[in-house]
Amino acid sequence: MEKQPHRRAVSRFRHTAHKNTRISFGDYFADILQDPETQIGYWIIQRIGSADIVRWGQEESFAAAEKCAKQYLEELMRKSFGMLEA
Repeated sequence: MEKQPHRRAVSRFRHTAHKNTRISFGDYFADILQDPETQIGYWIIQRIGSADIVRWGQEESFAAAEKCAKQYLEELMRKSFGMLEA
C-alpha cells in the first residue's frame, strides 16, 4: 500500500541529518523542521497530549521558523496567564 502524500513528506524530514528541533514551553510544544532540499523551515505548535495543531507556519529558513515558533509559544503563555492586554 502506497503511503499518503503527507506521510511521505513527514518521513522525508525524519530521515535527514538536517535540523529538527522540539521546544517545550508550559502546556505546549513546537516542532521545528527544515526541508533538506529547499532549506525552508516549518513550525508546528501543539498542546502536550493532543494531536490537534494549534498553529503552524512556513518560513524562509530554520532560524526564522524557530524564532516564529518561540514567539508564538511565548504569546500562548502570556494569554494563559492573563498577561496579554485585549
